[in-house]
Amino acid sequence: MKFLLVLIGLLPLADAFAYRCIALDSKNEGMQIIPLNGSLNVRDSFTITGTAKAKGEYFVFNFFEGSPKKVDPNNLISLHVKVYLENGNIIFSTLPKPGHWYPEEPKQTVIKNGVDFKLDIKLRENDYLIYVNDKLIWTYNYRKPSFETVKAIGISGIKFRNTVACSPDRGVPSKSDSKIVLIENGVVKINYATTILDSDLTPAGKKKIGPVALSTVVIEI
Repeated sequence: MKFLLVLIGLLPLADAFAYRCIALDSKNEGMQIIPLNGSLNVRDSFTITGTAKAKGEYFVFNFFEGSPKKVDPNNLISLHVKVYLENGNIIFSTLPKPGHWYPEEPKQTVIKNGVDFKLDIKLRENDYLIYVNDKLIWTYNYRKPSFETVKAIGISGIKFRNTVACSPDRGVPSKSDSKIVLIENGVVKINYATTILDSDLTPAGKKKIGPVALSTVVIEI
């Protein structure tokens, strides 16, 4: 279980929680790259909710190393998720250097042309947990210690039944903040906040801060 917490009185709320929203280009049929404002951290989570394109070959989601501005075969990829939409096969791989993919790890999934789906990816210290429609389908061990260099994501082969406008950005994200990323309704919502581990919380759900009591805001994910 993960908690996000603000110590009221120490930090302004706007500084403790930050939010960014990026609208996807509905006319772009290729890979779209979204910057994360900092690298991945353990306990980050990503949720993609949408519909696999009715006539597309693949759905693809990438964790890009560095901060690529455009699609390039030289972009290194810490985690590559590709679904073959005709038959629902899903594969996982890593591109540690240009042209040298790790062996693919295939699985079967329900994601096919025109099907609604949800993909969740959660980061742990040594692996990615990958869920489809809330069911854990694979644990992908890091092929190289590269997730700390991941600073962008890429997505293609998805459409959205509904689209919404981005709400205004708020707060100032820190590069060390944990990220909860939601890709839905044609936008990418990135929520940034300080992560508090379960071991840092009292049974009442408040931060262990010593003799000085401060009010808290706790969000349970």
